[in-house]
Amino acid sequence: MTGDRLQPVNAQPFESEDEFYGRLPREAVRAAAKHLLNVAQESGGKVVWGGLGLSIQADVPKEIWDLPVTVAWFFPEPGRVYWAGLRDFSFGAAYPDYHNERLNAIMRRWADYFPFGEGIAFDGENGGGRTLTHNEVVEYQDALASGLATVIAGLRRLRE
Repeated sequence: MTGDRLQPVNAQPFESEDEFYGRLPREAVRAAAKHLLNVAQESGGKVVWGGLGLSIQADVPKEIWDLPVTVAWFFPEPGRVYWAGLRDFSFGAAYPDYHNERLNAIMRRWADYFPFGEGIAFDGENGGGRTLTHNEVVEYQDALASGLATVIAGLRRLRE
């Protein structure tokens, strides 16, 4: 994947994956990000590149939720706060209620999966989860990779 042209979902500044990785502050963070993205994609998730970072999403049947479900957001600029308090590497549920019992159960487990990082209490219509600094992502990358694989597998099972 590295070096390939990205397929942008919307206008964004990244010309290539290498450019995104190059904006991360050090090699250990780049390696952790690559590892997490590879695990997500190997598990059936997809990486969606945006204007300021990327998200990891999984498709679910449209009768359950009309859009792909986002489970993580990565931003290269350390400490900068984005939508709903997201920053650095954030993991969790974008909504508190997906109006489907099975989907809600998966996303609640995912939002509560992490005993580390800073809690994100999204306001109003938004869900919750954890945000980790770049250094925490390096430290906890194996647990994060395991969690990503588990949540994506759970979302994929909704197709059964």
